[in-house]
Amino acid sequence: MPTQKQGIVFTGLMPHAPVLIPEVGRGREREAGEVVDGMREVSRRTLKRSPDRLILVSPHTPRVRSGFACWGDFRICGDLGRFGAPQVKIDLPRDELIGARLQKVCQSIRGVPLDHGASVPLYFLVEAGWNGPTTLLGLAYPGEGDVSKFGTELKGVADELEGRTAFIASGDMSHALKPGAPAGFNSRAHEFDEAFVASMEKGDYKGITRIDPELRELAAEDVVDSTLMAAAALGGANSGFEFLAYQGPFGVGYSVGVMFDNSKDE
Repeated sequence: MPTQKQGIVFTGLMPHAPVLIPEVGRGREREAGEVVDGMREVSRRTLKRSPDRLILVSPHTPRVRSGFACWGDFRICGDLGRFGAPQVKIDLPRDELIGARLQKVCQSIRGVPLDHGASVPLYFLVEAGWNGPTTLLGLAYPGEGDVSKFGTELKGVADELEGRTAFIASGDMSHALKPGAPAGFNSRAHEFDEAFVASMEKGDYKGITRIDPELRELAAEDVVDSTLMAAAALGGANSGFEFLAYQGPFGVGYSVGVMFDNSKDE
């Protein structure tokens, strides 16, 4: 029986702090235990949908001028040696079908280290059992690419392919919640997190576009563009959305949730 074209069947939002991985955190990850549990739940639900392929967009994958980037090496592999855990390795096959279809709209990157924006979510997905064809995307430089337009193009690609596609948006929220945070402390940074979470809790992805750009900048966030790309790839759908957790114990805000899951529709 031929495989049906089903497009994107699941989309999740996951943070990417290495400290959330037990081998890196060495106990500190328990301070963000609700988020860690949420990442495992998103990973479990992703695998439950039996995807044939996975797309992940990371704000830390190397960027290219005048557009978006797509991992071009034969395998997506790397480790967390930078963070004191070289034993934690990622090794997944690159999705050649999607790679071929994206050649005209994004630039291939090769020979670069796997970034933590990708490796942290992938750690939890691999832990849950993922080992299939994977596409890793990098964002454009500010002002050099339309994330919503690119997300719509991704939807078209996923709709054309046989089988099921899962999409994971990787991103952290304010990096300035406490003194000593990566971007220093800003007394208004929590306002960005509150506005972002309010939109996600309602499945109102358009609401994210209405967050004050100045607030985004002072918060030093890297979650909005990934999330908006994923939302555009859904074409406005938000069935099965569920916000799972928000915590910021280390001065950076972490959100995790399901943006789309059409299992109930089926």
